[in-house]
Amino acid sequence: MSELEKADWHLSSMIVKNVRPVTYLHATTQATIRDMDKALKTIFEPLMQIYNQAPPDRMVR
Repeated sequence: MSELEKADWHLSSMIVKNVRPVTYLHATTQATIRDMDKALKTIFEPLMQIYNQAPPDRMVR
């Protein structure tokens, strides 16, 4: 194996080793963001409905 082939093989293996965890991290981060978004909506939507139904004189300023 020439020096160029060795360097190419090394670079290829480094890319494979580093891209997989980053892709996995990206996917899990996206899932976490979606879960958090869903949780926040679950918490705040009923509160906003209650807030919007409050008569104007009872509104919290």
